[in-house]
Amino acid sequence: MKKIYVWIKNHWYIPLSLLAAAVTWFFFRQKSQLMVENVKKTREAHKKEIEIIENAHEKEVFSRDKSLRKFVENNKILEKNLEEKIEEIGNKEVDRKTELVHKDVEELARAFADSLTKTSEVLESAKKDKE
Repeated sequence: MKKIYVWIKNHWYIPLSLLAAAVTWFFFRQKSQLMVENVKKTREAHKKEIEIIENAHEKEVFSRDKSLRKFVENNKILEKNLEEKIEEIGNKEVDRKTELVHKDVEELARAFADSLTKTSEVLESAKKDKE
C-alpha cells in the first residue's frame, strides 16, 4: 500500500487527469452527441438553403433572359414600324412637293394665258382705236 501511496504522491496528476476525464465523459457524453447531431442538422439546413438560393437564381436568370428576348423582339418590330413610317412620310412629302410643283406650273400657265389674253385684247383694242 505504501508503494501505491508513494507512486500517487509522485505522479498525482495522472490519476487526477484520469478521474477528470471519466467524470467529464460521464456528464457530457449526452451533450456531445447532441452537439454532433446539431452540427449535422445545421449542415443539412445549410445545404437546403443553398439549394433554394440556387433554384431562385436559376428562375431569375430564366425570367431575365425571357424578358430580354421579348424586348429584342418588340424592339425589332418597333424599328420596322418606324422605318415604314419614315418611308411613308418621305413618300407623302415627295408626292406633296410634286403636287405643289404641278400646281405652280398650272397656275403659271393660267396666269400666262390670262396675260396673253389681256395683251391680245389690249392690242385689238389699240388696233380698233387706230382705225
